[in-house]
Amino acid sequence: MEIDERHEEDVVVLILRGGLRAGAGGDTLRERVEDLSGNGHRKIVVDQAEGSCVDSAGLGELVACCTT
Repeated sequence: MEIDERHEEDVVVLILRGGLRAGAGGDTLRERVEDLSGNGHRKIVVDQAEGSCVDSAGLGELVACCTT
């Protein structure tokens, strides 16, 4: 999975490419969201439009990101 980033005013858009599934970058997404949050960003959008799939582990990572 690849993550591209775009800033629109006070919103950070994370664009996911590839699958968000067990062993395929979920930790990378969580680390990126934690880093952004730690730097004061509070409005983060995850764009999965270009992603190929999400399994239950990937969904768990998205939920973990929301609680961050």
